[in-house]
Amino acid sequence: MAMISALIGAFYENLALFPAVTKDYYGLKDFGMNYGLVFTAWGLGGFVMAWSPGRLHDAYHVYTVLVL
Repeated sequence: MAMISALIGAFYENLALFPAVTKDYYGLKDFGMNYGLVFTAWGLGGFVMAWSPGRLHDAYHVYTVLVL
C-alpha cells in the first residue's frame, strides 16, 4: 500500500515539471495555449484511464490482461 501511495505522489509531483518541460519543448510563444493543452490532456488521460478498466470488465468479466 505504501508503494502505491508513493507512485500516486510521484505522478502528482510531475505537475510541477509540466510548465518547464512545455516551455523547453515548445518555447515561450503561445506558452499559455500549449500548457493549457498539456494540462487538459493530463486530466483527460486520468479520466480515460479510470473509465476504461470498468468498460473492459463489463465486456470481458475479468480484470486480467487479455493476450490475443
